[in-house]
Amino acid sequence: MYDVVVIGAGIVGSNVAYNLGKYRLKVLVMEKESDVATKTSKANSGIIHSGYDNKPNTLKAKMNLIGTQLYPKLAKELNFPYQKIGSLVLAFTNEQVKQLTILLDQGIKNKVTDLSIIDKQKVLELEPNINTNVKKALYAPNTAIICPYEATLAFAENAVLNNVQFQFDDAVVTIIKEDDHFLINNKIKCRYIINAAGVYSDDIAKLVNDDRFQITPRKGEYLLFDRLDHLFNHVIFQTPTKMGKGILITPTVNGNTMIGPTAVDQTDKDDDAVTQLGIDMIKNSISNISNKIETDKIITSFSGLRAIFKDDFVIETSNKDNHFINLIGISSPGLASAPAIGEYVIDLLKENGLNLQPKANFMPYREKPIRITELSNDQYQKLIRSNPLYGKIVCRCEVVSEQEIINAINRPIRAITLDGIKRRTRAMMGRCQGGFCSTRIMELINKHANIPMIKIKKSGKDSMILYKQIKEDESHDQK
Repeated sequence: MYDVVVIGAGIVGSNVAYNLGKYRLKVLVMEKESDVATKTSKANSGIIHSGYDNKPNTLKAKMNLIGTQLYPKLAKELNFPYQKIGSLVLAFTNEQVKQLTILLDQGIKNKVTDLSIIDKQKVLELEPNINTNVKKALYAPNTAIICPYEATLAFAENAVLNNVQFQFDDAVVTIIKEDDHFLINNKIKCRYIINAAGVYSDDIAKLVNDDRFQITPRKGEYLLFDRLDHLFNHVIFQTPTKMGKGILITPTVNGNTMIGPTAVDQTDKDDDAVTQLGIDMIKNSISNISNKIETDKIITSFSGLRAIFKDDFVIETSNKDNHFINLIGISSPGLASAPAIGEYVIDLLKENGLNLQPKANFMPYREKPIRITELSNDQYQKLIRSNPLYGKIVCRCEVVSEQEIINAINRPIRAITLDGIKRRTRAMMGRCQGGFCSTRIMELINKHANIPMIKIKKSGKDSMILYKQIKEDESHDQK
Protein backbone atom coordinates (compact mmCIF):
# COMPACT_ATOMS: atom_id res chain seq x y z
CA MET A 1 0.00 0.00 0.00
CA TYR A 2 1.41 3.38 -1.04
CA ASP A 3 0.59 6.53 0.87
CA VAL A 4 0.67 8.64 -2.30
CA VAL A 5 0.79 7.92 -6.03
CA VAL A 6 1.76 10.79 -8.32
CA ILE A 7 0.57 10.38 -11.91
CA GLY A 8 2.97 12.10 -14.30
CA ALA A 9 6.75 12.65 -14.19
CA GLY A 10 7.02 16.06 -15.79
CA ILE A 11 8.37 19.16 -14.04
CA VAL A 12 5.25 19.46 -11.86
CA GLY A 13 4.93 15.78 -10.93
CA SER A 14 8.66 15.58 -10.20
CA ASN A 15 8.44 18.64 -7.95
CA VAL A 16 5.57 17.02 -6.07
CA ALA A 17 7.68 13.85 -5.72
CA TYR A 18 10.67 15.89 -4.52
CA ASN A 19 8.56 17.51 -1.79
CA LEU A 20 6.96 14.20 -0.77
CA GLY A 21 10.46 12.77 -0.39
CA LYS A 22 10.93 15.03 2.65
CA TYR A 23 8.43 12.97 4.65
CA ARG A 24 8.15 9.44 6.01
CA LEU A 25 5.85 8.22 3.28
CA LYS A 26 5.71 5.42 0.74
CA VAL A 27 5.43 7.23 -2.61
CA LEU A 28 5.21 6.04 -6.22
CA VAL A 29 5.37 8.14 -9.40
CA MET A 30 3.66 6.51 -12.38
CA GLU A 31 4.62 7.68 -15.86
CA LYS A 32 3.22 6.32 -19.12
CA GLU A 33 6.41 7.19 -21.05
CA SER A 34 9.89 5.68 -20.71
CA ASP A 35 11.51 8.58 -18.84
CA VAL A 36 10.89 11.81 -17.00
CA ALA A 37 10.26 15.02 -18.95
CA THR A 38 9.32 13.41 -22.26
CA LYS A 39 6.36 15.63 -23.16
CA THR A 40 5.61 19.28 -22.24
CA SER A 41 8.51 19.44 -19.80
CA LYS A 42 11.11 18.79 -22.51
CA ALA A 43 9.63 21.04 -25.17
CA ASN A 44 9.15 24.55 -23.81
CA SER A 45 11.03 27.82 -23.65
CA GLY A 46 12.90 27.07 -20.43
CA ILE A 47 12.02 30.49 -19.02
CA ILE A 48 11.47 31.31 -15.35
CA HIS A 49 9.07 34.19 -15.92
CA SER A 50 9.18 37.12 -13.51
CA GLY A 51 5.35 37.16 -13.31
CA TYR A 52 4.14 40.46 -14.76
CA ASP A 53 1.84 38.87 -17.34
CA ASN A 54 -0.39 36.90 -14.94
CA LYS A 55 -3.78 38.27 -13.96
CA PRO A 56 -3.63 39.54 -10.35
CA ASN A 57 -5.11 37.42 -7.56
CA THR A 58 -4.87 34.18 -9.54
CA LEU A 59 -3.09 30.97 -8.72
CA LYS A 60 -0.82 31.61 -11.69
CA ALA A 61 0.28 34.94 -10.19
CA LYS A 62 0.81 33.44 -6.73
CA MET A 63 2.60 30.27 -7.83
CA ASN A 64 4.79 32.13 -10.36
CA LEU A 65 6.03 34.63 -7.77
CA ILE A 66 6.84 31.97 -5.17
CA GLY A 67 8.40 29.67 -7.75
CA THR A 68 10.82 32.32 -8.99
CA GLN A 69 11.92 32.91 -5.41
CA LEU A 70 12.53 29.20 -4.80
CA TYR A 71 14.50 28.39 -7.96
CA PRO A 72 17.94 29.90 -7.14
CA LYS A 73 18.36 27.88 -3.93
CA LEU A 74 16.97 24.71 -5.52
CA ALA A 75 19.31 25.04 -8.51
CA LYS A 76 22.31 25.20 -6.15
CA GLU A 77 21.18 22.29 -4.00
CA LEU A 78 20.17 20.04 -6.89
CA ASN A 79 22.91 21.15 -9.27
CA PHE A 80 21.01 22.12 -12.40
CA PRO A 81 21.81 25.15 -14.58
CA TYR A 82 20.05 28.42 -13.71
CA GLN A 83 20.89 31.81 -15.21
CA LYS A 84 19.23 35.12 -14.38
CA ILE A 85 19.51 37.05 -17.65
CA GLY A 86 16.46 39.35 -17.67
CA SER A 87 13.83 39.86 -20.36
CA LEU A 88 12.49 42.56 -22.65
CA VAL A 89 8.94 42.89 -23.99
CA LEU A 90 9.26 44.95 -27.16
CA ALA A 91 6.81 47.54 -28.43
CA PHE A 92 6.99 48.68 -32.05
CA THR A 93 3.71 50.67 -32.19
CA ASN A 94 2.00 53.21 -29.95
CA GLU A 95 -0.72 50.68 -29.20
CA GLN A 96 1.89 48.19 -28.04
CA VAL A 97 3.47 50.86 -25.83
CA LYS A 98 0.10 51.19 -24.07
CA GLN A 99 0.12 47.42 -23.54
CA LEU A 100 3.51 47.70 -21.82
CA THR A 101 1.99 50.07 -19.27
CA ILE A 102 -0.77 47.56 -18.58
CA LEU A 103 1.82 44.81 -18.08
CA LEU A 104 3.87 47.04 -15.77
CA ASP A 105 0.84 47.85 -13.61
CA GLN A 106 -0.10 44.18 -13.55
CA GLY A 107 3.41 43.21 -12.50
CA ILE A 108 3.37 45.71 -9.65
CA LYS A 109 0.06 44.26 -8.43
CA ASN A 110 1.64 40.80 -8.57
CA LYS A 111 4.54 42.05 -6.39
CA VAL A 112 7.11 41.63 -9.15
CA THR A 113 10.10 43.84 -8.36
CA ASP A 114 12.48 45.91 -10.49
CA LEU A 115 10.17 46.27 -13.50
CA SER A 116 10.57 49.33 -15.69
CA ILE A 117 9.70 50.66 -19.13
CA ILE A 118 12.83 51.70 -21.00
CA ASP A 119 13.22 53.82 -24.11
CA LYS A 120 14.59 52.94 -27.53
CA GLN A 121 18.13 54.02 -26.74
CA LYS A 122 18.34 51.80 -23.67
CA VAL A 123 16.79 48.86 -25.55
CA LEU A 124 19.42 49.08 -28.27
CA GLU A 125 22.19 49.41 -25.68
CA LEU A 126 21.05 46.17 -24.10
CA GLU A 127 20.28 44.42 -27.39
CA PRO A 128 22.00 46.04 -30.39
CA ASN A 129 20.65 43.43 -32.83
CA ILE A 130 17.00 44.40 -32.27
CA ASN A 131 15.30 46.16 -35.19
CA THR A 132 15.83 49.91 -34.82
CA ASN A 133 12.13 50.76 -35.23
CA VAL A 134 11.52 49.58 -31.65
CA LYS A 135 9.88 52.29 -29.52
CA LYS A 136 10.07 51.02 -25.94
CA ALA A 137 10.35 47.81 -23.91
CA LEU A 138 9.26 46.44 -20.55
CA TYR A 139 12.46 45.40 -18.79
CA ALA A 140 12.29 42.56 -16.22
CA PRO A 141 15.82 41.91 -14.92
CA ASN A 142 14.74 38.98 -12.73
CA THR A 143 13.68 36.72 -15.59
CA ALA A 144 15.84 33.58 -15.66
CA ILE A 145 16.42 30.55 -17.86
CA ILE A 146 16.94 26.87 -17.04
CA CYS A 147 17.13 23.65 -19.00
CA PRO A 148 13.64 22.26 -18.30
CA TYR A 149 14.45 18.58 -18.71
CA GLU A 150 17.68 18.85 -16.69
CA ALA A 151 15.72 20.52 -13.88
CA THR A 152 12.98 17.88 -14.04
CA LEU A 153 15.59 15.14 -13.86
CA ALA A 154 17.25 16.85 -10.88
CA PHE A 155 14.00 16.93 -8.87
CA ALA A 156 13.19 13.34 -9.84
CA GLU A 157 16.66 12.00 -9.01
CA ASN A 158 16.59 13.71 -5.62
CA ALA A 159 13.20 12.12 -4.98
CA VAL A 160 14.70 8.69 -5.77
CA LEU A 161 17.60 9.37 -3.39
CA ASN A 162 14.93 9.99 -0.75
CA ASN A 163 13.19 6.65 -1.46
CA VAL A 164 10.45 7.80 -3.83
CA GLN A 165 9.84 5.11 -6.45
CA PHE A 166 9.36 5.77 -10.18
CA GLN A 167 7.58 3.38 -12.52
CA PHE A 168 7.83 4.02 -16.27
CA ASP A 169 5.95 2.69 -19.29
CA ASP A 170 2.90 2.30 -17.08
CA ALA A 171 -0.12 4.33 -18.19
CA VAL A 172 -2.94 4.72 -15.70
CA VAL A 173 -6.08 3.30 -17.30
CA THR A 174 -8.33 2.45 -14.32
CA ILE A 175 -8.83 3.86 -10.83
CA ILE A 176 -11.27 2.16 -8.45
CA LYS A 177 -12.11 3.36 -4.95
CA GLU A 178 -12.15 0.50 -2.43
CA ASP A 179 -12.99 1.38 1.16
CA ASP A 180 -10.20 3.72 2.34
CA HIS A 181 -7.89 3.42 -0.66
CA PHE A 182 -7.64 3.54 -4.46
CA LEU A 183 -6.81 0.61 -6.71
CA ILE A 184 -4.91 1.69 -9.83
CA ASN A 185 -4.77 -0.60 -12.88
CA ASN A 186 -6.06 -3.44 -10.66
CA LYS A 187 -2.63 -3.78 -9.05
CA ILE A 188 -1.47 -0.68 -7.16
CA LYS A 189 -3.08 0.39 -3.89
CA CYS A 190 -2.72 3.89 -2.46
CA ARG A 191 -4.41 6.25 -0.06
CA TYR A 192 -3.93 9.50 -2.03
CA ILE A 193 -3.49 10.32 -5.73
CA ILE A 194 -1.92 13.44 -7.25
CA ASN A 195 -3.06 13.99 -10.84
CA ALA A 196 -0.12 15.71 -12.57
CA ALA A 197 -0.72 14.20 -16.00
CA GLY A 198 -0.43 17.38 -18.10
CA VAL A 199 -2.53 17.28 -21.27
CA TYR A 200 -4.00 13.99 -20.04
CA SER A 201 -5.01 15.33 -16.62
CA ASP A 202 -8.66 15.68 -17.63
CA ASP A 203 -8.71 12.02 -18.71
CA ILE A 204 -7.21 10.95 -15.38
CA ALA A 205 -9.78 13.03 -13.47
CA LYS A 206 -12.56 11.27 -15.35
CA LEU A 207 -11.33 7.94 -13.96
CA VAL A 208 -12.73 9.04 -10.59
CA ASN A 209 -15.88 10.43 -12.27
CA ASP A 210 -14.66 14.04 -12.08
CA ASP A 211 -15.68 15.28 -15.53
CA ARG A 212 -15.49 19.05 -14.98
CA PHE A 213 -12.40 19.53 -17.14
CA GLN A 214 -11.66 19.57 -20.85
CA ILE A 215 -8.01 20.14 -21.72
CA THR A 216 -7.17 21.74 -25.07
CA PRO A 217 -3.69 20.73 -26.30
CA ARG A 218 -1.93 23.80 -27.68
CA LYS A 219 1.01 22.98 -29.94
CA GLY A 220 4.12 25.12 -29.70
CA GLU A 221 6.88 24.62 -32.27
CA TYR A 222 10.47 25.82 -31.83
CA LEU A 223 13.62 26.27 -33.90
CA LEU A 224 17.07 25.80 -32.34
CA PHE A 225 20.23 27.45 -33.67
CA ASP A 226 23.82 26.33 -33.59
CA ARG A 227 26.09 27.92 -30.99
CA LEU A 228 28.21 29.75 -33.56
CA ASP A 229 26.69 33.19 -32.99
CA HIS A 230 25.56 34.90 -29.82
CA LEU A 231 23.13 37.59 -30.94
CA PHE A 232 21.00 38.19 -27.85
CA ASN A 233 21.71 38.52 -24.13
CA HIS A 234 18.14 38.56 -22.78
CA VAL A 235 14.87 36.75 -23.35
CA ILE A 236 13.14 38.80 -26.06
CA PHE A 237 9.34 38.85 -26.14
CA GLN A 238 6.92 40.48 -28.52
CA THR A 239 3.85 42.14 -27.06
CA PRO A 240 1.61 39.24 -25.91
CA THR A 241 -1.77 38.30 -27.38
CA LYS A 242 -4.70 36.27 -26.06
CA MET A 243 -2.99 33.12 -27.40
CA GLY A 244 0.08 33.64 -25.24
CA LYS A 245 3.42 35.36 -25.17
CA GLY A 246 3.95 34.97 -28.89
CA ILE A 247 7.10 34.12 -30.83
CA LEU A 248 10.13 34.88 -28.66
CA ILE A 249 13.90 34.68 -28.80
CA THR A 250 15.87 33.23 -25.92
CA PRO A 251 19.41 32.13 -25.25
CA THR A 252 19.63 28.67 -23.68
CA VAL A 253 21.75 27.73 -20.68
CA ASN A 254 23.91 25.71 -23.08
CA GLY A 255 24.72 28.62 -25.38
CA ASN A 256 22.30 28.03 -28.25
CA THR A 257 19.64 30.47 -29.41
CA MET A 258 16.03 29.29 -29.57
CA ILE A 259 13.02 30.91 -31.24
CA GLY A 260 9.33 30.04 -30.96
CA PRO A 261 6.77 28.89 -30.02
CA THR A 262 3.76 28.86 -32.26
CA ALA A 263 0.38 28.52 -30.55
CA VAL A 264 -2.06 26.27 -32.40
CA ASP A 265 -4.96 24.62 -30.57
CA GLN A 266 -5.79 21.05 -31.58
CA THR A 267 -7.66 17.99 -30.32
CA ASP A 268 -4.97 15.32 -30.72
CA LYS A 269 -3.01 14.92 -27.47
CA ASP A 270 -0.28 12.86 -29.12
CA ASP A 271 0.45 14.97 -32.19
CA ASP A 272 3.63 16.89 -31.41
CA ALA A 273 5.01 16.72 -34.94
CA VAL A 274 6.80 19.74 -36.35
CA THR A 275 5.10 21.24 -39.40
CA GLN A 276 6.37 23.31 -42.30
CA LEU A 277 3.56 25.77 -41.57
CA GLY A 278 4.84 26.21 -38.03
CA ILE A 279 8.44 26.66 -39.17
CA ASP A 280 7.40 29.30 -41.71
CA MET A 281 5.24 31.07 -39.11
CA ILE A 282 8.21 31.35 -36.72
CA LYS A 283 10.57 32.62 -39.40
CA ASN A 284 8.11 35.24 -40.59
CA SER A 285 7.27 36.44 -37.08
CA ILE A 286 10.84 36.67 -35.86
CA SER A 287 11.74 39.13 -38.61
CA ASN A 288 9.65 41.68 -36.69
CA ILE A 289 12.17 41.49 -33.84
CA SER A 290 15.47 41.37 -35.70
CA ASN A 291 16.82 41.13 -39.22
CA LYS A 292 20.16 39.75 -38.01
CA ILE A 293 18.91 36.17 -37.53
CA GLU A 294 20.31 33.74 -40.12
CA THR A 295 17.85 30.89 -40.40
CA ASP A 296 20.33 28.73 -42.32
CA LYS A 297 22.05 28.12 -38.96
CA ILE A 298 19.06 26.23 -37.54
CA ILE A 299 20.20 22.77 -36.48
CA THR A 300 16.89 21.26 -35.36
CA SER A 301 13.22 21.88 -34.70
CA PHE A 302 10.87 20.43 -32.09
CA SER A 303 7.45 20.98 -30.59
CA GLY A 304 5.47 20.35 -27.43
CA LEU A 305 1.87 20.51 -26.26
CA ARG A 306 0.62 22.81 -23.51
CA ALA A 307 -2.38 21.89 -21.37
CA ILE A 308 -4.89 24.72 -21.76
CA PHE A 309 -7.89 25.00 -19.44
CA LYS A 310 -9.57 28.38 -18.91
CA ASP A 311 -7.41 31.25 -17.62
CA ASP A 312 -5.92 29.90 -14.41
CA PHE A 313 -4.35 26.83 -12.86
CA VAL A 314 -6.63 24.36 -11.11
CA ILE A 315 -4.90 23.02 -8.00
CA GLU A 316 -7.54 21.48 -5.76
CA THR A 317 -8.97 18.36 -4.20
CA SER A 318 -11.51 16.67 -6.44
CA ASN A 319 -15.17 17.22 -5.63
CA LYS A 320 -15.54 13.43 -5.98
CA ASP A 321 -12.93 12.45 -3.40
CA ASN A 322 -10.76 14.60 -1.12
CA HIS A 323 -7.92 12.08 -1.35
CA PHE A 324 -7.60 12.86 -5.08
CA ILE A 325 -5.83 16.13 -5.97
CA ASN A 326 -6.12 17.62 -9.45
CA LEU A 327 -3.41 19.73 -11.08
CA ILE A 328 -5.21 20.90 -14.22
CA GLY A 329 -4.25 23.37 -16.92
CA ILE A 330 -0.66 23.84 -15.75
CA SER A 331 0.52 25.67 -18.86
CA SER A 332 2.74 28.77 -18.82
CA PRO A 333 4.04 29.79 -16.30
CA GLY A 334 3.96 26.16 -15.17
CA LEU A 335 7.74 25.74 -15.36
CA ALA A 336 8.34 28.81 -13.20
CA SER A 337 5.56 27.78 -10.81
CA ALA A 338 6.47 24.10 -10.38
CA PRO A 339 8.42 24.40 -7.08
CA ALA A 340 5.58 26.42 -5.56
CA ILE A 341 2.98 23.94 -6.82
CA GLY A 342 4.95 21.12 -5.20
CA GLU A 343 4.80 22.86 -1.83
CA TYR A 344 1.13 23.77 -2.30
CA VAL A 345 0.24 20.12 -2.88
CA ILE A 346 1.88 19.22 0.43
CA ASP A 347 -0.41 21.74 2.15
CA LEU A 348 -3.47 20.24 0.44
CA LEU A 349 -2.49 16.73 1.52
CA LYS A 350 -2.06 17.90 5.09
CA GLU A 351 -5.45 19.64 5.03
CA ASN A 352 -7.04 16.42 3.81
CA GLY A 353 -5.74 14.14 6.51
CA LEU A 354 -2.35 12.83 5.39
CA ASN A 355 0.01 12.48 8.37
CA LEU A 356 3.24 14.18 7.32
CA GLN A 357 6.22 13.30 9.51
CA PRO A 358 9.48 14.92 8.32
CA LYS A 359 12.41 12.61 7.65
CA ALA A 360 15.38 13.11 9.93
CA ASN A 361 17.67 11.87 7.15
CA PHE A 362 16.19 13.81 4.20
CA MET A 363 18.92 14.45 1.61
CA PRO A 364 18.39 17.95 0.15
CA TYR A 365 21.24 17.73 -2.37
CA ARG A 366 21.95 16.00 -5.67
CA GLU A 367 25.45 15.34 -6.91
CA LYS A 368 26.33 17.30 -10.03
CA PRO A 369 26.82 15.08 -13.11
CA ILE A 370 30.32 15.32 -14.57
CA ARG A 371 30.50 17.40 -17.75
CA ILE A 372 33.99 17.41 -19.22
CA THR A 373 33.25 20.62 -21.15
CA GLU A 374 32.91 22.44 -17.82
CA LEU A 375 36.36 21.41 -16.56
CA SER A 376 39.66 23.25 -16.78
CA ASN A 377 42.42 21.51 -18.73
CA ASP A 378 44.17 20.50 -15.50
CA GLN A 379 40.94 19.11 -14.05
CA TYR A 380 40.25 17.21 -17.25
CA GLN A 381 43.71 15.67 -17.45
CA LYS A 382 43.44 14.55 -13.81
CA LEU A 383 40.03 13.00 -14.55
CA ILE A 384 41.39 11.11 -17.55
CA ARG A 385 44.24 9.73 -15.44
CA SER A 386 41.67 8.40 -12.97
CA ASN A 387 39.43 7.00 -15.73
CA PRO A 388 40.64 6.94 -19.36
CA LEU A 389 37.06 6.60 -20.67
CA TYR A 390 36.57 10.31 -19.94
CA GLY A 391 39.16 10.89 -22.66
CA LYS A 392 37.32 8.79 -25.25
CA ILE A 393 35.01 11.21 -27.08
CA VAL A 394 31.80 9.71 -28.44
CA CYS A 395 29.89 12.87 -29.43
CA ARG A 396 32.23 15.27 -31.22
CA CYS A 397 29.76 18.12 -31.72
CA GLU A 398 29.00 18.51 -28.00
CA VAL A 399 32.23 16.86 -26.74
CA VAL A 400 30.70 14.07 -24.67
CA SER A 401 32.86 11.21 -23.43
CA GLU A 402 32.12 7.51 -23.23
CA GLN A 403 32.17 7.58 -19.43
CA GLU A 404 29.60 10.39 -19.29
CA ILE A 405 27.22 8.21 -21.29
CA ILE A 406 27.90 5.24 -19.02
CA ASN A 407 27.23 7.50 -16.03
CA ALA A 408 23.87 8.51 -17.53
CA ILE A 409 22.90 4.87 -17.98
CA ASN A 410 23.69 4.18 -14.32
CA ARG A 411 22.22 7.26 -12.63
CA PRO A 412 19.34 6.98 -10.07
CA ILE A 413 16.89 7.31 -12.97
CA ARG A 414 18.55 5.39 -15.78
CA ALA A 415 18.87 6.61 -19.35
CA ILE A 416 18.09 3.62 -21.55
CA THR A 417 16.86 5.38 -24.72
CA LEU A 418 18.72 7.62 -27.15
CA ASP A 419 16.65 10.63 -26.11
CA GLY A 420 17.28 9.79 -22.46
CA ILE A 421 21.02 9.91 -23.09
CA LYS A 422 20.59 13.12 -25.06
CA ARG A 423 18.71 14.88 -22.26
CA ARG A 424 21.32 13.93 -19.65
CA THR A 425 24.55 14.45 -21.58
CA ARG A 426 23.75 16.61 -24.66
CA ALA A 427 25.16 13.89 -26.90
CA MET A 428 23.38 14.07 -30.30
CA MET A 429 22.34 17.70 -29.70
CA GLY A 430 24.99 19.29 -31.91
CA ARG A 431 24.96 20.24 -35.55
CA CYS A 432 25.09 16.64 -36.83
CA GLN A 433 22.12 15.70 -34.59
CA GLY A 434 23.48 12.25 -33.77
CA GLY A 435 24.57 11.34 -37.28
CA PHE A 436 28.05 10.49 -36.03
CA CYS A 437 27.52 9.17 -32.50
CA SER A 438 24.07 7.56 -32.23
CA THR A 439 25.22 4.05 -33.24
CA ARG A 440 28.07 4.16 -30.74
CA ILE A 441 25.64 5.28 -28.01
CA MET A 442 23.38 2.35 -28.87
CA GLU A 443 26.34 0.01 -28.41
CA LEU A 444 26.95 1.49 -24.96
CA ILE A 445 23.29 1.07 -23.99
CA ASN A 446 23.47 -2.53 -25.23
CA LYS A 447 26.57 -3.22 -23.17
CA HIS A 448 25.84 -1.35 -19.94
CA ALA A 449 22.03 -1.64 -19.73
CA ASN A 450 21.94 -5.15 -21.21
CA ILE A 451 19.31 -4.18 -23.78
CA PRO A 452 19.44 -5.98 -27.15
CA MET A 453 20.27 -3.66 -30.03
CA ILE A 454 16.96 -4.31 -31.80
CA LYS A 455 15.07 -3.30 -28.64
CA ILE A 456 16.82 0.02 -28.04
CA LYS A 457 14.41 2.91 -28.56
CA LYS A 458 14.77 6.50 -29.57
CA SER A 459 12.28 7.66 -26.95
CA GLY A 460 9.58 5.20 -25.99
CA LYS A 461 6.77 2.90 -27.04
CA ASP A 462 7.39 1.76 -30.62
CA SER A 463 10.37 4.00 -31.45
CA MET A 464 12.87 1.19 -32.05
CA ILE A 465 15.83 2.21 -34.21
CA LEU A 466 16.63 -1.18 -35.74
CA TYR A 467 14.22 -3.57 -37.41
CA LYS A 468 16.03 -6.93 -37.14
CA GLN A 469 19.45 -8.47 -36.79
CA ILE A 470 20.93 -9.63 -40.09
CA LYS A 471 24.37 -10.76 -38.96
CA GLU A 472 25.64 -12.56 -35.86
CA ASP A 473 28.04 -10.47 -33.79
CA GLU A 474 29.20 -11.52 -30.34
CA SER A 475 29.59 -7.89 -29.26
CA HIS A 476 25.86 -7.31 -29.92
CA ASP A 477 24.47 -10.40 -28.27
CA GLN A 478 20.72 -10.57 -28.87
CA LYS A 479 19.86 -13.12 -26.19
